[in-house]
Amino acid sequence: MTPAYDMPQAYFTAQPRLTEADYKLPDTGPWWYGGSNPGVNKALNIGRYIANAGNSVKSLMDEAPQVNGKFPSNQADFNNFFNGYISKIWDSVHGVEGGGYMYGGMTGGNFGSGAYGYTTITKNNDKVQYVHVVTKPSSGNSVKVRDGGYHVTGVTNLRGGSVSFSQGKGFLTITSGAGWDPFDTVFKVTMSGRVGIQSGVSAAASASASGHGAGNLVDHSYLNFWQSGGSVPVNITLDQGSAKNVAYLAINQREDSVTQTASSSRRIHGYTIQTSSNGTSWTTLKSGNLPNARGAQYIDVGASARFIRLVVNSMYSSSKTLRIDELWLANSYA
Repeated sequence: MTPAYDMPQAYFTAQPRLTEADYKLPDTGPWWYGGSNPGVNKALNIGRYIANAGNSVKSLMDEAPQVNGKFPSNQADFNNFFNGYISKIWDSVHGVEGGGYMYGGMTGGNFGSGAYGYTTITKNNDKVQYVHVVTKPSSGNSVKVRDGGYHVTGVTNLRGGSVSFSQGKGFLTITSGAGWDPFDTVFKVTMSGRVGIQSGVSAAASASASGHGAGNLVDHSYLNFWQSGGSVPVNITLDQGSAKNVAYLAINQREDSVTQTASSSRRIHGYTIQTSSNGTSWTTLKSGNLPNARGAQYIDVGASARFIRLVVNSMYSSSKTLRIDELWLANSYA
């Protein structure tokens, strides 16, 4: 289970679109002033705020003022606290987009050891990204973030304190020497750029819906998407033009799933990776299951071949049609 505040995992209408999330600050009571002074849960409301930033959602928070704009004391106390709290990490939530899907950047979600969080990426500058650890690790003092091919040059804690990091095999591991903030530990991550991503890759599919052909998988645009022609199994073949090393395959699925329950998810469940030198005879390299989660998903390949085939064996919901925004191959890890 992802945390309770993790509600904007996906939306029925894919980006680009106007996206809003409305929520009420007090824990209980009506959306208007009801004459009482209910409590305000700091962890829940800060988690909501950061979740929305990490999903490029416009956050509308409702408060219940009394006459002449005066707020009940619990709401006023939270507002005063939050004003000072957010100012220390303002750069990580202002002028950013959610990381790990349409706007690029590292992927949020499960950071290992019981930790969860989000990533944000500075608009028009993918060399400055932020990792928000909203749920701290249940054990240890490190988190692991899929690096998306970005070569990391430095990591700092926006609230201060020592930080060490390492990078390898597709992951950035951050170790906090200052412990964890109770609501949101924020690491500023600087990069020298993105490396290893293959160019000149073409795509073909065993079935495609009209107007949504396989070429959309490799056109570097999230405005276009490939759609399967019907039920699975279905396969997608990527042609590199010549035999080249493939470290991993990244899959950015169309965010059309309302929730992460199996009955409503359009996402890939079971898959097989095959390789070929001639596009005719195939060798099965590995099989597995992708998580039912938003953002780019990664399959480590570790092989040299001209053709890489993704066979989609099953989806989380058998009644949904598969849609994918983009696929990309990397010849090495950052």
